[in-house]
Amino acid sequence: MVSAIGSYNAYNNILSNQNTQKSEQTSGKNFVIYMPDEDTLYSGGNGTGLSFRIKEAENSTEENPVMTAKGIDENGKEFEKNIEINKVNPENATLVEMRALEAYLGADKGDAGFSSLPLCTGDMGLNDRADFLAMFDKTIADQRTLGQTKNANFYSNNLDTYSNFAKMNSMAAVKSYDKNNGILSASEMQKNSSDNSIIKNLLEQFNKNTENLASNYIQNLIEKYAV
Repeated sequence: MVSAIGSYNAYNNILSNQNTQKSEQTSGKNFVIYMPDEDTLYSGGNGTGLSFRIKEAENSTEENPVMTAKGIDENGKEFEKNIEINKVNPENATLVEMRALEAYLGADKGDAGFSSLPLCTGDMGLNDRADFLAMFDKTIADQRTLGQTKNANFYSNNLDTYSNFAKMNSMAAVKSYDKNNGILSASEMQKNSSDNSIIKNLLEQFNKNTENLASNYIQNLIEKYAV
């Protein structure tokens, strides 16, 4: 088995001034490797033949960070995707999305700077999705069973990184939904209720709606059971 460090060194040995280079593997399958340049945030792939590099997109902003992934899929077909970081869900993500998120978060790739993700992503194609948080849980359990405490701690720290991102993103999504639908969160009500007028109006509306519902319910019962 070729080690991760050996693969990384072999990768560096084929660097050239060209953007891409084909390398014939022992299996007889051609793999295209996308070479990194000064603004490349990630360059790599996996054993399926999926190969790509990631850069920050021109339209990326602090509020809406966007990454551009360009490469070839496991079938040798070229692709280019824009990935909105705020829409990446680690519990249902593609490998390309997770590599973009990895680059954005600056996740710990270990001493070799190879990967923050579990090794079981090696057979994922371009559009394959997986629950990466569950993948981390299994990998951590396996490493602890094998007595590999250092590896378990490494993956545990990265699980925290991606879990915290998912939680923060969920909270932001709820807040955005509330604002778009005219719903005030408890903190916003407290923040905006210096004269208590907002809370008063909300309570009045709630009481009115409750009264109407109760009245309609009683009326329906009377009509249903009237002799």
